[in-house]
Amino acid sequence: MLEDSGFSLWSDIKNFTKDDLMNKAGMPTRTAEAVAVVLKGDAAERPDLLRGFQLPDFADLLDLFEQRFPAAGSGGAGEAREFARALTDELGVASLSFLQVGFGVQLHPMTKSRPRYLV
Repeated sequence: MLEDSGFSLWSDIKNFTKDDLMNKAGMPTRTAEAVAVVLKGDAAERPDLLRGFQLPDFADLLDLFEQRFPAAGSGGAGEAREFARALTDELGVASLSFLQVGFGVQLHPMTKSRPRYLV
């Protein structure tokens, strides 16, 4: 959407307000509001939006797996650890954001609901 309007660099949009996003990039109001919050990095205003851009750690990934696949039950502990290990480095931090992991998990056929931090 922004690229189609000629704004391909972060420096082009980093100071945009909600009105700029609506007028210059043609965004709908709700989308412009969300993007403006992310551009400002205002965690106090909408912490739910910014949470998706953070990098989960090993424990976060264990929780995500257990929430998304409750059918795995107590036998799923090994699967949860394997999932978290596959997505983290030696320090236990993922290189993918919560949003990226959430979308990937959402695509799995056993998933019943959207992760709570997805917009």
